[in-house]
Amino acid sequence: MSEAILRSYGTSRKKQNNQLDRVLKIAIVFLVLIILGEVLFYLLIAPNMVLKEVVVKSDLALSDKEILNKAGIEGKEYYFLLDTQLVEKNLESYAPVKEAVVKKSFPDKLHITLYRRKPLGISLVKQNNRTVPFIFDKEGVIFQAGGKETESSLPVLSGIRFENADLGTRLPGPLQPILEDIERIRHNAPELLKQISELRVIRKEENLVEMYLYPMHYRTKVHIGSHLDEELIRYLLMVLHVMDKQNGLEGMKELDFRTGNAVYKVKEG
Repeated sequence: MSEAILRSYGTSRKKQNNQLDRVLKIAIVFLVLIILGEVLFYLLIAPNMVLKEVVVKSDLALSDKEILNKAGIEGKEYYFLLDTQLVEKNLESYAPVKEAVVKKSFPDKLHITLYRRKPLGISLVKQNNRTVPFIFDKEGVIFQAGGKETESSLPVLSGIRFENADLGTRLPGPLQPILEDIERIRHNAPELLKQISELRVIRKEENLVEMYLYPMHYRTKVHIGSHLDEELIRYLLMVLHVMDKQNGLEGMKELDFRTGNAVYKVKEG
């Protein structure tokens, strides 16, 4: 009886092993076919899938041809070999581009979306004994030299000194709080920003700056310290308006608002 049971168990065990071997062989063959298919695809099919269409969305003043040139796309790229991250990097190296988004769409299409930098102000940078106007955005990135923007109502930020300023250069770090103030006013009260003709930076210490504000409609400069806000602009404009009505600005050298109250400084003589 025991011998019959052992014989039956051995037969059942052998069948299970045979079934397991069969499953493993099928799985191995299946994996080999998959790998072989991928190898054939990447060796024979993928290299022949040429990029046929590029869809560009951009609000920059560039033609599609110029954008593709800056992206490094010559029109002979293969779909699977195209590196979208490299294309994004190429496009973002162009100073006016804030962000580039590049995506592939199977089987032969590429989508490029560009977001431009928006002008916040004009920086007057001193270089080699001359003053050069540059357009910068809220991050302090210089992305345009001169141009039509200089004729707009953008506020001027002057008194900046650093070597080798060029497109793509960032304004010095200590100026970032000022840029944030300007951006906040532009967003909340753009009409006040139009009342500012120029902000001249004065470096007091290594990382501390103060400013002179030059109003659009008055010749008197205003010393305002290191920060700019809506309440301060409204207050100093009100003071200037009242003094102008009373002819109090005649002979006035500057107004100092750093303490929160207006301190007058008259011209000598």
